[in-house]
Amino acid sequence: MRMLVIGDEQDLASAIKKGLEMEGFAGDIALDGEEGCHLAEIHAYDIIILDLNLPDRDGLDVLQHIRHLSKQIRVLILTALSDTPSRVKGLNLGADDYLGKPFDFEELKARIRALLR
Repeated sequence: MRMLVIGDEQDLASAIKKGLEMEGFAGDIALDGEEGCHLAEIHAYDIIILDLNLPDRDGLDVLQHIRHLSKQIRVLILTALSDTPSRVKGLNLGADDYLGKPFDFEELKARIRALLR
């Protein structure tokens, strides 16, 4: 399974990538929206973990770009913007799941497994 983590927090993105690699995933990290969109265009990912607070582009714009590329890629939003209106907007724009920060890594893994069933 291939995954892409799009988020501007290098340490967090690296920790998620490393933790998921221990679960059998292979993947990449993009530290901004443009890089994330580019990687999504050239690689086939099973799941994308997307932060909404990106330095160069709104995360919801990135979500819409990904959805334009493929409806098959699972997208889990992982962000500090976890109020109800933000969650509803993200899900309505095409996210498959939405998890607020701070989060428990075991819950993240469980949500990813559920999305990929």
